[in-house]
Amino acid sequence: MLEWQSIIYFIARWIIIIPLLSGVRSLKKLNNSFLAIFLWMACMFLIQNYSSWQFDNKVNNLASLHLMIFLDVGFCGFFFHSILKKAWFKLFVKISCAALLLLIAYNAFFIQTISENPNIIRSLGGYFMMLWSFIYLYELLKAEETINLFESPEFIAAIAILLYFGTTQVIHLLDIYVPRQLKEIRLLIRITGHSIMIVYYFLIGIALWKKK
Repeated sequence: MLEWQSIIYFIARWIIIIPLLSGVRSLKKLNNSFLAIFLWMACMFLIQNYSSWQFDNKVNNLASLHLMIFLDVGFCGFFFHSILKKAWFKLFVKISCAALLLLIAYNAFFIQTISENPNIIRSLGGYFMMLWSFIYLYELLKAEETINLFESPEFIAAIAILLYFGTTQVIHLLDIYVPRQLKEIRLLIRITGHSIMIVYYFLIGIALWKKK
């Protein structure tokens, strides 16, 4: 592996420390929506490192992936439900989030097993998190008040979520369908995925830092 590729992988693994440090710095200022973001990042830090340890020791780590999807949907749904203003938007997020959480849990224990890759559920969760982001951005577009978007931690977090879960859907599909013989292309796909992860956690860090 080339040195620059190793650097990208290293940064992608530990970049999550940035939102954690930002969250600790702003902890007393965080409202419920951003406290959920901070707890989300803390959970991801623990699970991702445990999953990496499992992978390094040749232990099946797909149970960790099931848990990550469950927490992604739960925390993301809570965040958007907290920042949306229109009652029917909030109701849609609440119902769809609850339904997804039940489906994720049911799939893990009754349709698949926790040792199987939840490809379909993973994609479904990602699509709904993208949809919630679009709903927030639509509501923001229709709002009458004028705000500096790049000073809005809610906007920055929503863009980060949309960017990450939108691009990872494409990367996930490419990883499934690109033949394993095309090693250079598959390597490029993985590097792109890690690069998007770096941007995502960096933006979440900025959002937590700016929360007042």
